[in-house]
Amino acid sequence: MSLHRALRSFAGCIAFTLCLAPLAAHADGDAPCTRRLRDNLKIANTAPDVCETTTRLVPGRTVVLALWSTAPDSPPDIPFAAVLDQKSLEAGRRDFLYKRKARGESLQPFLSDGKAVTAAISDFDGSGRTGWAMWVVPDADYSFDITVYDPRTRKFIEPGDNAGTNRMTFVADDLDAKVQVSPGQILIPICNSSGGTPLHPVSNLTFDVYRLKNGAYEKGDRILAASATAAERAKCRQTAP
Repeated sequence: MSLHRALRSFAGCIAFTLCLAPLAAHADGDAPCTRRLRDNLKIANTAPDVCETTTRLVPGRTVVLALWSTAPDSPPDIPFAAVLDQKSLEAGRRDFLYKRKARGESLQPFLSDGKAVTAAISDFDGSGRTGWAMWVVPDADYSFDITVYDPRTRKFIEPGDNAGTNRMTFVADDLDAKVQVSPGQILIPICNSSGGTPLHPVSNLTFDVYRLKNGAYEKGDRILAASATAAERAKCRQTAP
């Protein structure tokens, strides 16, 4: 093969690989939104903080998962979370499959399988219902929420606290320490008094351990947060209970 033909062949392979790159991103089910999708999702001139296309959330359909950080004085038409049909959104139409009203919540990163994310999509409880998780920071009562799609009813199910068919909301302290999620386990940071004297208590950072058992997360022991960062543990020690 001549050098000229070899170079042409090599260039063709690179072009083919680059053309397949977007498809490879979609092969895993998720990809960041294009600029066009994000622009079409601007509500009150505000683009979502999280915007992903996914084929895993609703079976047989590509949808867009969008999450906005809001404040109590944000325009009321901005939702906190929404799922939309991707094809309709590409065409400039907002076909909402799900919308959660905003009440001044914001989003905070957490660790999913060791990676820092703002949202994670998975079948968290092994029920076959894929959902998304987010660390919700409202005016009070921080919580880690998982909203699932039920393919039988073709509806999204809000998280519930030990009630209903989606018992996946986990309340935590007002704290910067990250929630940690791994298969079958969720660690929720808690800053509580566990030493010192009544006049000078010492606060330690711990995790409430939730483990998956028989298709639901059950609260187990509270453990020291040895895997948290030194800065996270230091902030807890400086916080009065």
